[in-house]
Amino acid sequence: MILLAIWEPIVGITSVLALCVAIYSIFYSMDIAKNAAKPYISSWFNTGKKEINLFIKNYGSGPAQIDSVEYFLDDQPIKAIRDCFSILPKLYTSHPYFSKKNKYYIGPGEKIYLLRIEATTLMRDIKLQEQKKLDNDISGHPAVDNKLRAKFDKLDFEEMAIDELTAFRSTIKEERKRFRFIVKYSDTFDIDQTPYEREYTKTEDDVVSDDNPIN
Repeated sequence: MILLAIWEPIVGITSVLALCVAIYSIFYSMDIAKNAAKPYISSWFNTGKKEINLFIKNYGSGPAQIDSVEYFLDDQPIKAIRDCFSILPKLYTSHPYFSKKNKYYIGPGEKIYLLRIEATTLMRDIKLQEQKKLDNDISGHPAVDNKLRAKFDKLDFEEMAIDELTAFRSTIKEERKRFRFIVKYSDTFDIDQTPYEREYTKTEDDVVSDDNPIN
């Protein structure tokens, strides 16, 4: 009887401890799963031969909600990225607009272009310009007009676009030293919607800071 009286409380305490361990294990596993599915937003500024682009990409394994992208030129806030580079107004007329009403969701491996200038787009624009010049120069004189058309047909629009993009690249590389932006986002799986931010700055190489919760 004495042993039974001692044993029953021990069994009860052991059961309670086992239940606590089980509950802790469940929450611990949920926390690991939550962290494993965390988004990781980074950015890339590419100045290649046939395109110039700036994009943000989710390198994590969970989706993210992009809350805002703030642009700065010489540490002064700028409304849109097109105002950060002198050559963009004539080339670049649209950009993602982030606000409380315009939410952007970015899944694992997905990207959002903040800036994109492609040689193919420039090539179409150059061809249209040259076509307008040709149409204006057409005089109705067969011999002269045939020479003009032959000259037009020999134009290498792709090479002309790449040459123009090369000139833009030099300007952008110099001007982006004065440019930075901050991406503010949150984890869509996070109940608390803890905000995070990443900052892009230009040094010797393209550098993006570590994730830091906003205090």
